[in-house]
Amino acid sequence: MESEKDTLVVAWINAFKRAADFDAWGQRIEAIDVYERLSRQLHSSCGNEDVLLFNESQKKILEKIALCLDSRKRALQLSTSRHLEGLPLTDLRRLENKGTLLPRPLPIAGKTLLTVKIEKIDLKEASQYLDPFITVSVRDANEKLLSASQDTPVASRKTESELIFNKMVHIQKTIESLPPGFAIFFEFKHYKPKKESISTKCWALMEQDELKEGHLALEIYRKPTDYSRKALKLLSVKPYYLHLQLSLFR
Repeated sequence: MESEKDTLVVAWINAFKRAADFDAWGQRIEAIDVYERLSRQLHSSCGNEDVLLFNESQKKILEKIALCLDSRKRALQLSTSRHLEGLPLTDLRRLENKGTLLPRPLPIAGKTLLTVKIEKIDLKEASQYLDPFITVSVRDANEKLLSASQDTPVASRKTESELIFNKMVHIQKTIESLPPGFAIFFEFKHYKPKKESISTKCWALMEQDELKEGHLALEIYRKPTDYSRKALKLLSVKPYYLHLQLSLFR
């Protein structure tokens, strides 16, 4: 247990040093990215599922550190917004569409890590969706979120029948640390200009018994997302799927 905690703390320290270096060098976008990722990890590790790793006093300290990171990130974002005219277009695109994917966790002896490559999703008139992305979350049988949810960057390519992502999502918990009956949810979302909001179009889920190396095609269900898994309704009578590639690491 102490070894796992020490490994996490060392990884966090290294991430903070990297963010601070970017910050000091004036690389705002890179600093914002690392601050945000580190903050999400700290907030996630203050949840009940990590009670055996950190005591309540340590959790309070982690939460305060995360809030400080959030504050610095916001300050950098405000500073960046004042200089938007001087930013290259490539940097603007990174700010808008980078997603919130987290890095692969450090390996833990005897434990299994899962990486999900989201290859593509089949949809009718797929090219019509604006800024489409997928939110990935891990939940227990009672719908409780078990680690920080992650958003992919927007789809890299569209056709009339599918959206291509080819993005790696690293699940932040070891398989052994997740409770029996957990599931991983994939929510397909897109931007609606008229409403100026993000909308969920459909979703899919991967249950515990489907965790095997290799390709996996998941059925797609109509919204709203049913975290309870009690009333699943297919999006269409046509065979639409979310295509994944699973990799397990020890």
